[in-house]
Amino acid sequence: MTATPPRGFPSVPVVSSEKWQFGFIHLATHGVIDDSIPVRSAVILTQTGLPDPLSQVLSHQPVYDGQLMVREIQRGWDLKAELVTLSACETARGQYLGGEGFVGFTQALLMSGARAVCLSLWKVDDTATALLMQRFYANMLGARPGLSQPMPKVAALAEAKEWLRNLTTEKVEVEVAALERGQKRKLATPVAAGARKADPRTERPFSHPYFWAAFVLVGDAD
Repeated sequence: MTATPPRGFPSVPVVSSEKWQFGFIHLATHGVIDDSIPVRSAVILTQTGLPDPLSQVLSHQPVYDGQLMVREIQRGWDLKAELVTLSACETARGQYLGGEGFVGFTQALLMSGARAVCLSLWKVDDTATALLMQRFYANMLGARPGLSQPMPKVAALAEAKEWLRNLTTEKVEVEVAALERGQKRKLATPVAAGARKADPRTERPFSHPYFWAAFVLVGDAD
């Protein structure tokens, strides 16, 4: 299913839901955080193939710069989404502005109708994040071997983190190869070839919290 997006925003494939207008919305991209003006924090959707700004202005159309800013969500989004995941760097960061609370993507998405958001607290590793998200969604959809039914969101994320930090180098290489086949893109290996000293059957390259603890779930846990 392809959801009808807010004006000026590209179509996003989502999983449909009976109760909510959207199911899951997942944006895997780059994040740019503006600490001085938090409503200008953005995720970069594209920087290629953008319409000419002058032509857009002359035709009385909004200028699309390929970025999705916090203030754009605040001004006109009505998501009614089950879950929105911004798989990018530092998307959970915000700034406390008195009565407005912590302004950032978390506040904007929840106020726009998302039941829950999954965002990151710091700059994340691409390979670790790809593996974590693959496991997270497989858990929520009940789509991995060993699951008899879908897992609640918070439990799905917790299990994915536990799984990632305990992956051995040997198993990481298998999982990365599977991801590359499915997504047709190259991921960085956690340990450079020839630099390994530990046993790949016992070494756990993503055991440090930096690799698995950045993503947090805010909102409805089920």
